[in-house]
Amino acid sequence: MNHSGGTRLGVLIAILIVLALVALRMPELLLSHWAYAVQRAQLHADRDELARLQEASSAFRLVAAVARPGVVQIEVRGGDDKRTALDQVRQQLAEIQERLDYLQEQVEAGAELSREELRDLVRLPRRRQALEVQQDELIERLHPGAGSGILFDADGYVLTNHHVVDGRGTIRVRLYDQREFEARLIGGDRGTDLAVLKIDADNLHALPFGDSDRMEVGDWVLAVGAPFGLSQSVTHGIVSAKGRTNIATERRIIYQDFLQTDAAINPGNSGGPLLNLRGEVVGVNTAIATNGGPTNAGVAFTIPSNLALRIANQLKSSGQVARGWLGITMGDLTADDRPVLRLSPEDHRGVLVTSIFNDHPADRAGLEVEDVILSVDGRAVENLDQLRNLIADILPDQQVQLSVVRNGQPRDIQVTLGRRPDDSDRSLQRGGVREARELQPLGLLGRTLLPQFAPRYGFAREDRGVVIVAPIEGVEPQGGLAPRDLVVAVDEEPVKSVDELMRALQAGHSGQKRTLRVLHPGAEPRTVELR
Repeated sequence: MNHSGGTRLGVLIAILIVLALVALRMPELLLSHWAYAVQRAQLHADRDELARLQEASSAFRLVAAVARPGVVQIEVRGGDDKRTALDQVRQQLAEIQERLDYLQEQVEAGAELSREELRDLVRLPRRRQALEVQQDELIERLHPGAGSGILFDADGYVLTNHHVVDGRGTIRVRLYDQREFEARLIGGDRGTDLAVLKIDADNLHALPFGDSDRMEVGDWVLAVGAPFGLSQSVTHGIVSAKGRTNIATERRIIYQDFLQTDAAINPGNSGGPLLNLRGEVVGVNTAIATNGGPTNAGVAFTIPSNLALRIANQLKSSGQVARGWLGITMGDLTADDRPVLRLSPEDHRGVLVTSIFNDHPADRAGLEVEDVILSVDGRAVENLDQLRNLIADILPDQQVQLSVVRNGQPRDIQVTLGRRPDDSDRSLQRGGVREARELQPLGLLGRTLLPQFAPRYGFAREDRGVVIVAPIEGVEPQGGLAPRDLVVAVDEEPVKSVDELMRALQAGHSGQKRTLRVLHPGAEPRTVELR
């Protein structure tokens, strides 16, 4: 009995020991199982994330598959006319150098030069410089070149960059299926760097165009083209910025509103599409920032599809682009200019009218120099580029409403737009231009001295007044005032603008003597009396 009781006690102790050991290990075991469960959940989450990334990869793949058949490779060569032109330029350069060498020998010999020879010493180096630039351009166009293009119409119309095909004698287009065709240039537009080609081919895949205004910074995009001749190359990136201007100034692209992207774009991509994830063209790849090297530095620029398609359709139908035209020159305002023109400091809108071409739309509608244009048909304008693009997008003969500020007062002016003339149109110069406002009581033309223009006339940015520009044709100037005189006060009352000067001169009775306070660069202030 005692033996049996001892056995049971031993078993009980053993059980208690086992339970104690299990109890001591339980937290560790539970923790281990919990950690494993967490790890499994994380693995599942990682797999889900990878699946989503695979979806993005699939989207890229689908866009590339849909878009590539609508992208072409363009190869260009110079023509015989360029070879002839190059020979002529080289002959002129040789003749100029021969003449300059002769003149240099005369100078070194102490010979007295004639007036014509002195004129040649000044004129010929400038002429030589211009011819050297022309020579470089001709040499570049004689060399074979390459680019990309977009089939935007199934009838064989191809959109590309103007600089790819400009001045080229032979243009060949290679399609996605390796068919090749001779292309003819339908029309080009240097102002936007766009051109349209035509090939005679069937079974073509035209790409759809999307709404570039809906693109936002951070949106995924793909670029397709032939960088370095590597056809049908696809790269990806995002929209890095919108509304970029002052890009590729050497190409004289006037109308700029570029999308910026970090998609890899290199020489040979020019004219190819930038695509959204719906496979729609949202831009035409045009320029890159190279950081001094020959290739992309992660910053590229593309013409928005909305602008590109408008230009493409005009070139397709008529071979040229018709743009609206106000007939003014304009400038941006600085923060210091705004209070002088009595503009609200909180309102950042406004483009300054700096001159007006006579008998052109703005002149006929009654715009004045120093008017500040705030909006076009209700669309606010904040800078020169925006206003120029807005007007250019409207067809000639259309009427627009300009909201302007003149002498601090708002007003609306209806203008019927003309057609923007070609840069080579000499009629603008023949017709004359108004660059100042009439100061009738003085028989002179003058301008409000804005801070940004003060150094041009020899004054400090802090100076205020009305600067005399020229006499009114056929009118005798009053008071001995001359160009670059600055009228700063009338009867000791300061005047800061043309409007203030005119109101001061018109105040009082007829025949009253008036006294003007006048400054002139490099001279002592003086007083001028008017009767």
